[in-house]
Amino acid sequence: MIIADSLISPLLAALTGFFSIAVIVLALVSAPWRALLQKAERQHALFAACLTLVLVMKLQIPWVDGIALHFLAMTTLVVIFGWSFSLIIGAIARLLLTLWQGDISRAIAVDYWLSTVVPASAAFVVFHLIYRHRSRNLFIFLLGGGFFGAMFSLLCALAALVMFLLFSGAWQVLARLQDSGIMVVLFCYSEGFINGLLVTALTVFFPDLVRMFDERKYFKR
Repeated sequence: MIIADSLISPLLAALTGFFSIAVIVLALVSAPWRALLQKAERQHALFAACLTLVLVMKLQIPWVDGIALHFLAMTTLVVIFGWSFSLIIGAIARLLLTLWQGDISRAIAVDYWLSTVVPASAAFVVFHLIYRHRSRNLFIFLLGGGFFGAMFSLLCALAALVMFLLFSGAWQVLARLQDSGIMVVLFCYSEGFINGLLVTALTVFFPDLVRMFDERKYFKR
């Protein structure tokens, strides 16, 4: 999600910037680097994910004045890389997009939370619940995690957007969002369908990469 500087208060920009740095440091410390370095295909997948996410962020759909939507893809990244690497990939992609556009936005940290931190954390919670359920039904993982997990992560990001706008006092924009509910429904379904399709394809054709969503087994190596 991309939001204009005019919709974000300086205090919110400073707070999200501080917490973004803290989250990135936590991700760098907790990421299973040894598991990543053990196989070259995992490293190639990470580099490809960074570049692909930049292109995905570049393809924005205008929503209301000052806010644009784009495909998040965080559910798919969590399935492949886990929570920590998803946050790192999102940060790298956002930085590369900023360099590409040549425009440093005050709302870059807010964009990072809406596009990466919130949806990635929501998706990880969904897969963690599936893992704790210990179900051997593949459809629970594919549909529950890939499809509905992606929709849930987008809804969490939208809820965070509303909270940020409330904090910044952007009342006019909030009023316009209430009149575009059909846009939310369509985008949620698209997010769920694309992520569900990608998760299914990865699970079937590249199961070794999909295993990385369970970070705890990699910390034990």
